[in-house]
Parts: sequence; C-alpha cells; structure tokens
Amino acid sequence: MEHVEVRGTARRARALAWGIATHGAFAVAVGAMAFALHAGLHVFPRRTGLGLAIAADFALLLQFPLLHSLLLTRGARPEWLRRALLGAQGDPLATTRFVLVSALQLLLVFLAWQPLAPWSARLPDGALLVLNEVLFAASWGLLVWAMHTAGMAVQSGSLGWTSLWRDETPRFPRFEPRGLYRVTRHPIYVAFTLVLWTAPTWTLDRVLLASVWTLYGILGARRKEARLLARHGDPYREYAARTPFWIPLPFARSWFEPSIGLERAAAPRMLSAREPQGSSGGRCASSS
Repeated sequence: MEHVEVRGTARRARALAWGIATHGAFAVAVGAMAFALHAGLHVFPRRTGLGLAIAADFALLLQFPLLHSLLLTRGARPEWLRRALLGAQGDPLATTRFVLVSALQLLLVFLAWQPLAPWSARLPDGALLVLNEVLFAASWGLLVWAMHTAGMAVQSGSLGWTSLWRDETPRFPRFEPRGLYRVTRHPIYVAFTLVLWTAPTWTLDRVLLASVWTLYGILGARRKEARLLARHGDPYREYAARTPFWIPLPFARSWFEPSIGLERAAAPRMLSAREPQGSSGGRCASSS
C-alpha cells in the first residue's frame, strides 16, 4: 500500500509539473503575441543585416504552421517526432505536450522576430484609435469564446495533465455544432485571423506575418475538414452543407467554399468519446 501511495504521489507531482509548465508557457506566449502585434512586431531592434533578418523571419513564420500541422497529421509525422514531442502512443499527456510545444513556437516567433522595415503607421489618439483598440480586444475575446466552445480543456492542454493526476484515460469532447460553430465551421481560425489583422499598429512586418498565417488558417482549415469528414462522414457532411466554411455571409459561399469533396467523403464513422476533435485520429487535439 505504501508503495502504491508513493507512485501516486510521484504521478501527481509529474502531472502538476507539466500543468504549471504548459499553462505558464501558454500565458507568456499569448502575452508576448498580444504585445508584439500591438507594437507592429517592432519590439526589439534588428540585430542582423536585412538579408539574414528576412531569412530568419521567414523561418520563424513557417516553423509554426508546418510543425503544428505535421503533429496533427498522423500519416505524415515520423514516429520519432511523435514520440519526442507527444510521448509514446497512448500517453495521457499528449494534448498537454502539444499545447506546450505550440506555446513555445509562438513565443519563439515573437521574441526572436527581426524588424524588416522602419515604416510604421498608427491612428492618432481619438475615437478611431479607441475603436481600433476595442476591435483588437474583441478579437481576442472571440478567440477565447471559440476555444471555450471547442473545449477549453483540450485547447489549453489541461485535459492531459488533469487526466494523469486522476490516473484516468483522457476523455475528449464530442464534436457538437453549438455556439460559434453554428455560424462558421472554423471559428478558432477565423478569430485567430481577426487578432492578426485588428492590432492598431501597422507595419510591413505585421502585414507579412498576418498574410502568411491567414493563408495557413485557410489551408489548415481545409486539412481539418478532410479529417472531420473521414471521421464523421454523413453527420459532418450535413453540418458543412448548412454552415459556412469561413465567412458567415451568404455571398461568401459562392467563392470562398473549398473544394474538399463533400460528396466523396469517407464512409461515416462517428467520433468516439476518446478521440479528439481536430486531430487525425491520434491522441492530440488543438485549434488546427
């Protein structure tokens, strides 16, 4: 009995350590992102020549979406990468590890970014600037709402470490089109894009980052559609037929809907309680 209690104490200590590290990194990354976007990514002076800065910034821009998507795509990710970053198959900490990796990636972008151009534009003090600040804050609020609707335990990484603490298998929420998911099929991607574009300080750096990551949001949502179609089949096909892909406006359906083969979806298979929304059938889920 004493040996079991010691093992239980060690397990809970491990879970708590992962929780503190993940939520701490998540909070710092979100803070750094909000501050850097608000400043137009002109936070630190450039420390290299322009050519090297361009190469470094493009590497920073691409490492986040590429690794993010790779970890969510079961057939594409090498086994060594999955084990190194997400743990062994069935590891209850997979979602926690995924969020920690994503937070560190975001933190790297906004701490290591090298300003490319001195140009900067910002609204003068007054009603328009206040409105811009309100829009920026509202975009963050929309993102939090979307994450809450999708399942904050998964999105924040708490599902993994709390399951380990309780010595339980993580139970992922079923996909239910409620809240913002009744307006757009990908509210997290939409809200994330609004955050990128509503910051009050305009610079070429922020336009570059927002453009590349907006494209990633669209392509990432299309890849997610394929996974959801393969997993849910007819229920998701029916949901997609009545809900806009991205922009919740009638005219947008005619030119913004992706050709993802709704009529050629895989055979229907309902999502089990242990499979994560937004993953490729693995043990990890996120906003992608």
